[in-house]
Amino acid sequence: MREIISAAEAARILHCRPQKVRERIKAGRWTFGKAVPPAKPGGQITYDIYARRMYQFFGMELPDNKNAPKGAATPVGHIDN
Repeated sequence: MREIISAAEAARILHCRPQKVRERIKAGRWTFGKAVPPAKPGGQITYDIYARRMYQFFGMELPDNKNAPKGAATPVGHIDN
């Protein structure tokens, strides 16, 4: 498992949309990632999402790195936080 994952990867694991992940992190509601301001004016905000912290935040078991498919996790259902 990579330490930093994309909003799309996090959304796949959490069974929600990437935009929801980005909005919650930007608003500070989910503390397992950070919004990184653009380096240049007019650039896009990027997001660093820390996989291990995300699993801990939701009380999920970390996947077995050797046998788990990409994005695999203990199912938690739909995340509403």
